[in-house]
Amino acid sequence: KRVDALLEQGVIPKLAVILVGDNPASKVYVNLKSKRAAELGIAVEQYTFGDDLSEAQLQALIDALNLDESVHGMYPLLRMWMASTPKTQAPFLRGGQDF
Repeated sequence: KRVDALLEQGVIPKLAVILVGDNPASKVYVNLKSKRAAELGIAVEQYTFGDDLSEAQLQALIDALNLDESVHGMYPLLRMWMASTPKTQAPFLRGGQDF
């Protein structure tokens, strides 16, 4: 419903996908999700990083994406230690964004 409402207003919904690490299964998953999003009229912007991405760098990206009004949601696929760090989870998303 939210996608349809945005499209009706002439807004193309955008999902920011953050992929950290070199997990082949995650890459396949992101590609499948990106194809499905395109079918639904959702633009996908992918950010891919190696295992050397620091928590500070990740937080800086999340902060920048939070300020980008064209981003309507974020989908992070993080290394295990990052995924369990409270700083990199939903509380850092601006209001109205999906996680």
